[in-house]
Amino acid sequence: MYFFNLKKLEEDLILDNIKDDEAFKYFYALMILSLIPTYFAFNDHNEILSSFFEGVLCIVISIIGIKKTFTVNKLGDGKNYFIRFFSLSFVVMFKLIPYSLIMIIPLIVNEAFFDKNYIFDLIMNVAFGVIFSFLYYLIIYKSIERVSYQALMNERVNNL
Repeated sequence: MYFFNLKKLEEDLILDNIKDDEAFKYFYALMILSLIPTYFAFNDHNEILSSFFEGVLCIVISIIGIKKTFTVNKLGDGKNYFIRFFSLSFVVMFKLIPYSLIMIIPLIVNEAFFDKNYIFDLIMNVAFGVIFSFLYYLIIYKSIERVSYQALMNERVNNL
């Protein structure tokens, strides 16, 4: 199971080395990691408002992102979508952790050194979720595109 090596995972997916049991490990780990933020509840009404806006935008991005990744997989070899999606999702989440930490810095600075600015917090919270979701699906889309296209090319070469 890879944590950061997206290229190696892509190679294994191209060569069809990731089977259902391995893909389930990625899926299970991804679901656990995705649940962690639900334990951080906000009591402030402004943070609830930002969570609502962020949630709506992220759901829209997710719907579009999942549809686009499925479509691009079909344009390639059209196989193993769920194995590819869940396995790549796990690695992409780890790759986005450093960027997430960088995006949190303005919120920490604002909170530590300035008076509470609800508008700034609202904008930054929404922007963080939207940017993270967008990058997440963009990276997965590009990876599935590479994997499905290369798998199709390999299949064509093997059929010659």
